Amino acid sequence: MTKSAIMNPIIEQKRHTYPQDDNRKQKSFSFKTLTKRIKEKLGSSQTLRQSTEHQDTCTTVKISDNIPELAFRIWLRIFSYLDANSLAICSGICKSLQTVAMNADLWQMHCFVENVNCGPGIEHIWERCDGNRGKWWKEIYIDGVVGRKNWIHGNHKKRLISVTDPTDAITCFKCDVDKIIIGTRNRNLSLYNTQSTEVWDKPAIKPEIMFLEVHHSPILCIDYQTPVGHLLTSADALGTLGIWNLYTGELLALHKKAHDKGISCVSIIDSNYIISAGFDKVVRLFKVDEQLAKPAELFQADSKHSISSSNQSKRFSKPSFFKRLFKKNKSPKHHLKCKLTLKKEFRGHKGEIYCMRVLSTRTHFATGATDFQIKIKTVECEKTLRGHTNTITCLTSKGDLLYSGSLDCAIRCWSTSTGQCLSVFVGHSEWVKSIAISGKLLVSGGWDESVLLWNRENSTLVKKIRLDMGPISNIQCSETKVILACREEGFQHQLTILDFGRNSVGFWGDHKTL
Repeated sequence: MTKSAIMNPIIEQKRHTYPQDDNRKQKSFSFKTLTKRIKEKLGSSQTLRQSTEHQDTCTTVKISDNIPELAFRIWLRIFSYLDANSLAICSGICKSLQTVAMNADLWQMHCFVENVNCGPGIEHIWERCDGNRGKWWKEIYIDGVVGRKNWIHGNHKKRLISVTDPTDAITCFKCDVDKIIIGTRNRNLSLYNTQSTEVWDKPAIKPEIMFLEVHHSPILCIDYQTPVGHLLTSADALGTLGIWNLYTGELLALHKKAHDKGISCVSIIDSNYIISAGFDKVVRLFKVDEQLAKPAELFQADSKHSISSSNQSKRFSKPSFFKRLFKKNKSPKHHLKCKLTLKKEFRGHKGEIYCMRVLSTRTHFATGATDFQIKIKTVECEKTLRGHTNTITCLTSKGDLLYSGSLDCAIRCWSTSTGQCLSVFVGHSEWVKSIAISGKLLVSGGWDESVLLWNRENSTLVKKIRLDMGPISNIQCSETKVILACREEGFQHQLTILDFGRNSVGFWGDHKTL
């Protein structure tokens, strides 16, 4: 049985119904003829979007006498041969056919064929589907396909969201489907709840948790465990490393001399190890030992680790959202304390280390420095990648591929297994500062104040989006959004959102069908 048959029984039904090729072609032709008549009855001018908007009201059109009303399973078999546009059109003919055309298995099959994201980040779609699974899968399909075309054509909606005081500046941030954590120049570390889609339409959002101020210089990097876990780590320009409970905001450990100079990047490998790199040209691996402290209520802050703002001593109550997360992740009902133990040091760079990336194997990591070199290291061996002609500023990876950005204005793609440079992306006119991956696209930004979208497969530039908001210091991507921070005065306290999703401006005017 094929993989597609396992994903959808309808495909396997089609396989066994017509074993002979000639018979299958004949039947398929009759089905297509029938579909053509249905389209003609509807006028065939309706798009997938229009049928979605009017599927509950298009009940005045009756089925022609030439097309008998077949049993549900026969109609289901017929509709399994249709593409998404034709299926959506059939859902607007009458309520009987709408029931069949909105079958969850049909739309799930189209999501599988088009490789639409069906993982984290689609939960909010359920809210607009009134408990209808068929409509849910259809909305997932439309959001995925429309978003993909918006990426290709560069259609997006730009939003600015203030997340800190205008006198402050974002120095680092990390986000996922339900939260953003931000570190700032004024040493503030805050967590924002983005689970609701309405957050992205607001001009400003307030933090759910403001962590205790323990840093005495700008926070340069942060990381937390994904997709589950409770550890958050932050590091600053003086070499201080902090470990936090992500869901309660409690400080678990503080290492004031983790590095002799500033820490440029930090990563949580798992719940037991944290790795950091700094301007002292050293990479350090720390073991995290968690120990139970005095029993306490799950969300009862003690005086020592109360969560407070820089401007006020008010304690923030923990929202029910994080209570649910805490319960889901089965975190212990005791406060935890951490002990950091240095396990190993990695040396080899002759210049300051500016970036680091833990690779997909979780046993290798890559670093880039001012000596123009990239080093891929493990506990036992080291591999050096050469090709850039200036400082390496950013790294990201996908599978066996490693991408690096540099002050030489170029982006290079490397094979982590062979160390060979596979391709070079040329298009930036100034330094490249940040890169991220979204599906088949590579997204980059830097000192030319532009966001560039690249096709990762052939290294070609897909779209250049000029922002003119100052140098782009940090980029993060989701399935439908690019989230970035800029350094221009007046914008450095805001997050800039480029939304390529279904509701982006310009898509439906430029493309009539999916």
